[in-house]
Amino acid sequence: MATGAQAFPTVLPTSRSYTPGEYATQEFVALNGVKTYLRYGNKRSESTLSLTFKNIKDSDADDILTHYVLVNENWSAANEKTRWVTFSSFNGLAGLEGNLPSYFREDGLRWRYSEPPKITSVQKGISNVTCNFVACLDAPKLS
Repeated sequence: MATGAQAFPTVLPTSRSYTPGEYATQEFVALNGVKTYLRYGNKRSESTLSLTFKNIKDSDADDILTHYVLVNENWSAANEKTRWVTFSSFNGLAGLEGNLPSYFREDGLRWRYSEPPKITSVQKGISNVTCNFVACLDAPKLS
């Protein structure tokens, strides 16, 4: 059984879509219409990432699907660290420059699949794959 966060397979995306998360806030509206906002914390959550892989080998599509199963197969408390996905410049973050990669590695955020990968066969041995992820804040363990 695997331990630790699971690195995404070394398959380079052909496109990437990223939406930064928001700070947890609450809006209160008084009877006279005045609005007050409370912000709970200094970290954003619910960032989304979509990776598209076009015309990749079926073996690469299989690697992605195997990774999805590995990350999601055992959600017991003892295996909590296997539920997260990490990205690097060798896979999902390939081609990003400057400070842009730092947004994908914000302190406390952990990426997980928001849904199963979508695989479309294009021709024999070639597929298109789309993977969607959401970044959640990892609560510290209380001991």
